[in-house]
Amino acid sequence: DDFFHDTVAKLLSNMGVSPTEIDVLIVNVSMFASVPSLASRIVNHYKMRDDIKVYNLSVMGCSASLISVNVAQSVFKHQKDRYALVVTSESLSPNWYSGNDRSMILSNCLFRSGGCAILLTNKWALRNRAMFKLKCLLRTHHGARDDSYESCIQTDDSKGLLGFHLSKDLPKAAARCLVDNLKVVAPNILPVTEILR
Repeated sequence: DDFFHDTVAKLLSNMGVSPTEIDVLIVNVSMFASVPSLASRIVNHYKMRDDIKVYNLSVMGCSASLISVNVAQSVFKHQKDRYALVVTSESLSPNWYSGNDRSMILSNCLFRSGGCAILLTNKWALRNRAMFKLKCLLRTHHGARDDSYESCIQTDDSKGLLGFHLSKDLPKAAARCLVDNLKVVAPNILPVTEILR
């Protein structure tokens, strides 16, 4: 709660936007689910409008941030002059591995608690105030491949302690995803001479 209150308050204050101006709230957390949801906590704390569109994504891992921005992009395609607040976070606390299996201890080092907030808009009048313009967003899902699917999986170790196993196939799975994404993104960002070469 402290993280959400501090981060969102600073963002809205810096942008000069009131919480009641937010049309869409998208909250994600990598490996944690709470009741009431994190999105509900933010709506209640800031007393946002009753007609706000809320999307709460939980337990989506590293892809949660990209999926959240994609949800905002989809909303913007159908609704004009909107603000979307994306709050992305990670909380390893309930999934801390206390055993000594090296492939599972690694997740304790890589994943932590924290996050960020970003304000997105499709308001044409604000285009000159924007720091970035989203031109291309690409998502690739390799979950059908067994080596990708099993590269990061929650399981019990030999002593029955729950944790996240990171396999040796993880770097290969990540590289394959990157290559597949570059095949699609490269034509959109490279000059024609480089594409021909």
